[in-house]
Amino acid sequence: MRRGADGLRRVLWFLLASWSPALAAGPMSVQDAIERAQANSPALKTARARVGGAKAAQGAVWEAYAPQVLIFGGVQRNEVGGSTTTTTSTTPGLFGSTTTVSQHFSQSATQGVLGASVEEFLFDFGTFSGQRTAAGERYGAQKEALATQSLDVELNVKVAYYTLLRANRFVRHQQELVDQRRALLGAAAKNAAGEGKDAAQADLGLAEARLALNKGENDLADAELAFLDAIGEPGASTPPLVDDVTMKMILVSPQQMVERARSSRPELNQAEAIVRAQQAEVDAARAGYFPRVASYFNVTSLNSIDNADLNRLTVLGGGLAVRVPTTWMVSTDRLAQAEAGLQEAKARAEEIRQAITLAVARSNAALSEAVERVRITNELAENANRRWEESQARSRRGLRATADSRAAYALVYDARIRLLQALYDAKIAEAKLERAIGFDF
Repeated sequence: MRRGADGLRRVLWFLLASWSPALAAGPMSVQDAIERAQANSPALKTARARVGGAKAAQGAVWEAYAPQVLIFGGVQRNEVGGSTTTTTSTTPGLFGSTTTVSQHFSQSATQGVLGASVEEFLFDFGTFSGQRTAAGERYGAQKEALATQSLDVELNVKVAYYTLLRANRFVRHQQELVDQRRALLGAAAKNAAGEGKDAAQADLGLAEARLALNKGENDLADAELAFLDAIGEPGASTPPLVDDVTMKMILVSPQQMVERARSSRPELNQAEAIVRAQQAEVDAARAGYFPRVASYFNVTSLNSIDNADLNRLTVLGGGLAVRVPTTWMVSTDRLAQAEAGLQEAKARAEEIRQAITLAVARSNAALSEAVERVRITNELAENANRRWEESQARSRRGLRATADSRAAYALVYDARIRLLQALYDAKIAEAKLERAIGFDF
């Protein structure tokens, strides 16, 4: 018996160990859904790739300091020709005679040419530093764009999460309404005195409830698809969710919300980084009209092919090279284009700054309105429940059971639906305010 009990314990332990991860997982919270979305989101993967590209572009600017090597080879033909005149004296003295001899010569040679030249950039008057600054700021702008995309993904998940919870709750209440209308229809059929009118009204009420349930189930299916798409897992099964509509405490004033939004919203940080990058582009474009200094070294080897008089000649050279651009004599449109881009970037940053202020104000007002709606609909639901209880008491005494119950439950159902709508609207409004500010409360 003891061996059997030990074996049974081993089996139970194995089963518990096998199922414990699934049991420990439990329902998916909002934060769990956000983490899964951040791991799966194609938009975030695209943004991360752009950050990697911007980082590589920043490093590529330093390629300007890489030596430029030129290797060349070929054949050259040298033709040399001319004449010489030689004058000699045959008799010394004042009256001596002279002899003049003229000679003509011509020489040709074919030589193979092989050489290499190395040029190293030393400095310019701001072009390189401007390009380096611009690349660094654009890298920072892409990181802020990634943060913006992350906030958008988080908001989409929260909206889809609470929309799915609300759709679930609606379906449950609509199913309760169908059950209640079906019970009323049965009670009306048993009441001989009011069979005609009460039964017809109960039958109509049941049909309306079934139609509402059918619409609610369709809305639930759409909400499930939207949620799975938001977390980046389309086609998967919908996991159980944590149904929590507790509102967060807000301990900052509207003015403080705006100030924090202007300091933490990545969209504004991105726009300001683009302004700095564009300013650096302007500086680089202006410096491009100044000289560029480099050092160079070259070696050239000449080897005779058809003339042995000059077998080999090696030429070495080196020094400083100054490249003086002359494009400014033709046009300065490149600088004008960069300056126009700077003005556009500044205007865009100001536009985002104003939009943030407006978004925070609107989101804060929407949340206040949603919270007030929760308070009012909660009072409405409490009053409807009290009337329902009174109707149930009269029903137990046999006083107009069918009509009173149908009317009272209709009020209860409507009040609950309004309250549910207000509760989840408040959570969505809270998420939108957090997005407008740029951080969670």
